[in-house]
Amino acid sequence: MNNLEKLITDCLQTVNFTNRYIEICNSYPYYDERKNIKKAEIKQILDSENLDFKISGNENCFFKDYEFGDLNMRFLIGYKSGFIDALINFWNEDQTIQLCGGLITYCKYIDEKFSEKVKYRFPISTNQIMAKEIILKVVGLHKDFLYEFDSQWKNYLQQ
Repeated sequence: MNNLEKLITDCLQTVNFTNRYIEICNSYPYYDERKNIKKAEIKQILDSENLDFKISGNENCFFKDYEFGDLNMRFLIGYKSGFIDALINFWNEDQTIQLCGGLITYCKYIDEKFSEKVKYRFPISTNQIMAKEIILKVVGLHKDFLYEFDSQWKNYLQQ
């Protein structure tokens, strides 16, 4: 694991991400009742909550970009067939840093028994109201991670 991956993992651990994500997954295990959410419904959710995310034109996802000096971060939430997933991508302009990891990957790294603790690896929605609840909880986790990452970033640069 390189230093940036360690920083990411440390920040996720600090905000108790894995346990909180397990709780979200287990609160929404509705595989047989799952329902796809449409891009217009996602836009409604984002607009109603004043979330400053962009909706991808071609993919079933929405994202937000951040800059930390020369490091770029993209937080992306995908949705398809009721499944709601999240990724964090990091890169810099000269491509010496390229990290892409699903939050599940980080959860499994932090807690090797992650898969045993969830019925499904993603929260699953059955309707727009439930999708909104899940999205707000995942965005809340993201905001907590972002706050921690931002506060630790300066220390990381001094290493």
